[in-house]
Amino acid sequence: MRAVVVGGGIGGLSCAIGLMDCGFDVSLFDKNNKLGGVARTLHNTDYICDTGLHYFFEHYTECMSLLKKCNADKEIFWIEDRMLFMRADSKKGMYSHLPLPGALRGASAIARFNLLNFSDRLKLLGLFAKMAFLKDEQLSEMDNKTLEEWVLENGGNAEIISNYFDPISRSLTFMGASEISAQTIIVWFNGIRKQNKIRFGIAVSGLSESVIEPLKNYLLSRGCKIYTGCEIKSITINDGKVHGVNFKDSFEQRFIDADVVVLAVSPAQVNKILRNSPTAGKQSLIQMDEGTPVIVVNLLLSSNLTDEKIVMFGVNTCFNIFMEITNVSRNYSENHSLVTLIMNSTEDQLHMSEGEIQSIVLNDLESSLGYSIREKIADCEIFRLNDVVTKQVPGHSRSRVDNKTDIEGLYLSGDYTAGIQPSGMNASVHSANTCVLKIKNDFRVVA
Repeated sequence: MRAVVVGGGIGGLSCAIGLMDCGFDVSLFDKNNKLGGVARTLHNTDYICDTGLHYFFEHYTECMSLLKKCNADKEIFWIEDRMLFMRADSKKGMYSHLPLPGALRGASAIARFNLLNFSDRLKLLGLFAKMAFLKDEQLSEMDNKTLEEWVLENGGNAEIISNYFDPISRSLTFMGASEISAQTIIVWFNGIRKQNKIRFGIAVSGLSESVIEPLKNYLLSRGCKIYTGCEIKSITINDGKVHGVNFKDSFEQRFIDADVVVLAVSPAQVNKILRNSPTAGKQSLIQMDEGTPVIVVNLLLSSNLTDEKIVMFGVNTCFNIFMEITNVSRNYSENHSLVTLIMNSTEDQLHMSEGEIQSIVLNDLESSLGYSIREKIADCEIFRLNDVVTKQVPGHSRSRVDNKTDIEGLYLSGDYTAGIQPSGMNASVHSANTCVLKIKNDFRVVA
């Protein structure tokens, strides 16, 4: 049996590996010239950088299992127990743990978090205690309200939201506490609570391609056919059943027959492909937010911002979050820093020139840092990533779609699919695993 996976992000790669384990002859397509999806690495003339901010957590069990299977886990560098929060008024807060057992470890970090007063730290501890005792059926109900609403209803306040929950929510989902479903963030916190340590993982090279490349090589070694720079135009569907996909390479329009097609792309891309597939029917379109654009700004500085390996979170007028990790090789001098910022993409900013974007970013970044960095800028890269964020508003679960569509042989994989989803890369791998399991059952595959 033949399967086609559309999308070369970590979810699509995970789907392809799972389908090969089930005995399918797999072909994987990605419209970009590099695999990785949102987490891909771009090579310019004298500068290499990622199209965004990508890191792992140790409690991303399904994601880590995938990486270990392909020996990609060896490409991850771990940073333990330290997060730096930065506010627009340049006040900084360190979130770090004492070497204590179990829950006392997290409590020690909250007790020392200087961006909140003593009373608010106690309230934050109370919120975490309530999260820990939520059952699955209660978690399902948490999808009917935003994180902000849940925090306020359970004894929190605006200071706790703006100084703690909002930066973390934006770092995980590109959305603030007033936009994200409470369920998503609570699932993440409950996952991390079970670990003895909070560990952030990034690629050893500082580039996501060093993690993506082993997955690609694993697929190639097992005979998977990988097509990059090839966009799937439509799916051929006859009598309610998938027969193959139509795509265009650099030379001509082509067709590949398939028993199974998995669309591991954003809702916007899914709908684009289905609209070009006349026999798919309007009922197959995903009736949910198709996603909003994100602007990513990478600033390469000719000096270190810190003397240690650290993850920084910040919320300001124009950007959501930034991360800077020093002493990690990124194919440039060790005395450089890379600052990645995810912008709050307003309608005005989407039409700004790169010079205008760089100017407003620098103004806000210098406000947070409390000093000038303009003279230290070695390079600046700006990426406009279209339709990459699916807003997880209250009641989001009711609009989630199943991995299995009403078209025989057509499946969806992505963090927008049904079920209580974890966040970050683990959500993509979780959905891929669920998708493969349904295909295995539908086709009665014995792997």
